[in-house]
Amino acid sequence: MNEIQKTVGSDLFPVNITNLQLVERLIHLKEQAFQLGWITNKGVANSLDKKLNEAKKKIKEGHLQTAGNILRSFILDLEAQHQKEEPKNKEGQKHEQEKEEEQSHKQVTDNAYYLLKPNAEFILLKLKKQEKK
Repeated sequence: MNEIQKTVGSDLFPVNITNLQLVERLIHLKEQAFQLGWITNKGVANSLDKKLNEAKKKIKEGHLQTAGNILRSFILDLEAQHQKEEPKNKEGQKHEQEKEEEQSHKQVTDNAYYLLKPNAEFILLKLKKQEKK
């Protein structure tokens, strides 16, 4: 049986993409991360969804600063659920088994964290530029 596998990479999108479209894209990326097991807890996924949906609502209402605050909260949640690396062993490196065990205890894996955080930060930068206009 052939197994379907996915990779995640950068996407090109139009220069005139809206903030709303960017948040919808981030919601889609978060959902893919959950489906791939990169977000390992349904409650954490739901919490992230609530923040993204609230940011989307505030953008629709024209409240860009509030939407930015919600996205900052989204990033803080990602950071809280993405545990930092433990101290390294004597040789200064972790063994592969230790890395796998550490990764299994995270609610947001490295893959999800490094996919979602930069995308949220990109939206934040775009919102800040528009706030200053």
